[in-house]
Amino acid sequence: MNLVLIGYRGTGKSHIGRLVARQLKMRCFSMDREIEKQAGRTIPEIVADDGWTVFRDLESDMVRRLTALDHVMLDTGGGVIERPENVAALRKNSCVIWMTAGLDTIVTRISSGIHRPSLTGDKSFTDEVAEVLERRNPLYRDASHYQVSTDGREPEAIAAEIVDLWEQYRAAAGPRGK
Repeated sequence: MNLVLIGYRGTGKSHIGRLVARQLKMRCFSMDREIEKQAGRTIPEIVADDGWTVFRDLESDMVRRLTALDHVMLDTGGGVIERPENVAALRKNSCVIWMTAGLDTIVTRISSGIHRPSLTGDKSFTDEVAEVLERRNPLYRDASHYQVSTDGREPEAIAAEIVDLWEQYRAAAGPRGK
């Protein structure tokens, strides 16, 4: 059984995923990093050269490859839930946790980070994040088994909550979850 973290950029998936993986003695994979390694290019380069559809195709391929593994922590890209086939693959044999944060928190966390191509066109950064969150939040909700807020919390406390949810999920899954 795997543990999958979904959510928008800046919710802490990568950092918390590494903490949780260490505690649970799981291998940890950042899907975006794995895509970049496989493609030999950054995500902005892939999108600039080939477009979002090609990137999403690479992402779907990576979902299939990584969900075929067992006892791994998967830190997904924010848009992985845009394709129903990705959601189905992620939920199979996995506990899926949606990491959330408020708009202001997300904007603060990602505004100085690595630039990503625009998802909506010519809107302001904050307006773009708000628009994408509005569209994606129902998808995250439907894809997840649990939701964890990261606003104003220490990473260790978030990781501890996720470990507890993982244990609850495994217990409810019975023998197949062990």
